[in-house]
Amino acid sequence: MENKNNNYYNIIDLKEYFLVLIRRKYIFLSIFVFFMINKGSQYSVQSQISISESNKDYQELISKAYPDDANKLWLISSEYQFIPKYFDEIIANIRNDKILEKVSSELNNKYKIEDLKKQIKVESVLNQNKLIVTVFYDNPQEARIINNKLLEVYDNEKKIEFNNYYNNLLNKIENKLNEKNTEYEKLSKEAEKYVLDINKEILNSLSNKNDKIINFYGVNFLSPVLENNLNEVKNERYLLKNIYDNLENNKDSFINRMIITELPDIEKNINIFSIIIISFAIAIFSSLLLGNLINSIIVLKSKNNK
Repeated sequence: MENKNNNYYNIIDLKEYFLVLIRRKYIFLSIFVFFMINKGSQYSVQSQISISESNKDYQELISKAYPDDANKLWLISSEYQFIPKYFDEIIANIRNDKILEKVSSELNNKYKIEDLKKQIKVESVLNQNKLIVTVFYDNPQEARIINNKLLEVYDNEKKIEFNNYYNNLLNKIENKLNEKNTEYEKLSKEAEKYVLDINKEILNSLSNKNDKIINFYGVNFLSPVLENNLNEVKNERYLLKNIYDNLENNKDSFINRMIITELPDIEKNINIFSIIIISFAIAIFSSLLLGNLINSIIVLKSKNNK
């Protein structure tokens, strides 16, 4: 019997709530429309970032010969799949205070840094060389301006970094190449001396040069150790010279590492279903709160008038 009474009172309470909503329907509708207008009018503009795969053969060579420098330059190779790692770096840094301060400054400080952080979303596409940067704003033109400026600022900052890493790598290879040239010259002289000494020994060993055929050895006749050392340094010189020339001739491909493409679609009313539910819930809660408050004031006034 007690449960029935409880259920009865619960029904009464619910009816009272509905009566409050019906009586205050204009408050409910006003609050609902207010939140829909403010939350439902957002637009999103997207851009795509990819890591450049141009000059890939040399990216591969450098990645194997200089893995640390290749990592700093965001070079890619088939053996080492670094793209997800580079995307993680972009996601971590594109919304940092330094970048957003510059974005805000170049847009006449129209946007606060904390607001920009909330309006920017960055996520990579699984197993693809694609990273999507999305900017939300209640005006499509403003969203596009923020999106373009953000990527412009970040890309310029990274180009400065890549240029420094590029110059460091070029100097490192040039120094190494000079070392190998010096080493090769030294080994070449040793090879010449080695062959010359052997031929001298042949001449000294002759007892009667009239009845002997003299076979002199050329520079191709070397000891296995000396020949291996010479070939090894020769191959290293060739590889280093090859990489160095490619770095010099293709500087842009090593500095312009990001390919940025603005996606054409502008989306409106992001997560509209969620926005409706949230707006509806807020409107109900606010209406009940205001309705009860108004009812309490009316009851209080009535008591005072009596």
